[in-house]
Amino acid sequence: MIGLRFRYLLLFLGLPLLIGCAQQDSEIQFTELFAKGEFEQPVAVRHADDGSGRLYVVEKTGKIVELIPKGHRSYERRTFADLTNRVNARGSEQGLLGLAFHPDYDGNGLYYVNYTTENNETVVAERQTNTDRERELLRFVQPYENHNGGDLTFGPDGKLYSASGDGGSAGDPEGYSQNKDSMLGKILRVDVNIRDEAAEVYAYGLRNPWRISFDRETGELWAADVGQNEREEINIIEEGGNYGWNIMEGTYCYKPNSADGTCLQESLIPPVFEYEHGWGGASVTGGYVYRGNEIKHLRGKYLFADFLDGRIWTLAKEANGSFSASLLRDNIEGISSFGEDEQGEIYAVTYAGALLKVEESINKK
Repeated sequence: MIGLRFRYLLLFLGLPLLIGCAQQDSEIQFTELFAKGEFEQPVAVRHADDGSGRLYVVEKTGKIVELIPKGHRSYERRTFADLTNRVNARGSEQGLLGLAFHPDYDGNGLYYVNYTTENNETVVAERQTNTDRERELLRFVQPYENHNGGDLTFGPDGKLYSASGDGGSAGDPEGYSQNKDSMLGKILRVDVNIRDEAAEVYAYGLRNPWRISFDRETGELWAADVGQNEREEINIIEEGGNYGWNIMEGTYCYKPNSADGTCLQESLIPPVFEYEHGWGGASVTGGYVYRGNEIKHLRGKYLFADFLDGRIWTLAKEANGSFSASLLRDNIEGISSFGEDEQGEIYAVTYAGALLKVEESINKK
């Protein structure tokens, strides 16, 4: 997702936006807690749900930075873990890509990471706080340097969910996403409390799911899937679901799977929302359904961004079951990830190294 699409940036900034007349939400601001350059290529911001109020910023290059609250919008920072000796971050989409804390972290000190190795493998490992010991849960080869996915999150069932890309190159040349015997192009699930438990394929047919999250109220699993050349998509993931890639790119027929040159879609689950690249972006960054208490009119809406064009949107479900998008901001390029704190308030990190909090504007307050 990150890096490879910079070559499209000038092209897409020159295109007319299909809905360029949309007005951004004047009641919302993205408050800068840490400025550009304060973190090194951050790709995630997480919390441990341990009552401490601490945030954890994942740097692609291999470090996890712990932010300890010291007052209003003030934090002390320290290195929580340094995995740089394990992580291969040379490729634009390689590195330390995911972090999740055990639901009983306060009692057992366990957390989980997803990273790429020198041998172009993805590793998902369990780690113990204040040590460098690891227990590998998953290890599988990445045939190319891109489309590693890498996000991790625990579900309401207490199991760990891991997002994996299709293995890279372009077009999923080996058909990994539709191959249920492969771990590529999938949402994988593993019970970390059972020793040597194998991962299961929870859902498949994904290209490069860049950030997944559970709605803390409904338990729905959301995934934003970065597209090829035509569409960016957002999915609500169901167990056993096939989300179409590389037969479909969103609702666009990418690789016909029938003799007459059409795409058979009967068994495929379409996205709940998609946008064409001419709409203004080309690399979706998934977010969260807002369940905080500080911004009443955002409750129940899903926040997401486009990494390239600088716009942040919300999705709201309409009475007929469809989803509509509304603009929050149109000028924050390079949002690489969103995150929640313990109260459900939402944060974002930019690839340039800033940490932002989504808040009501000063005028609204």
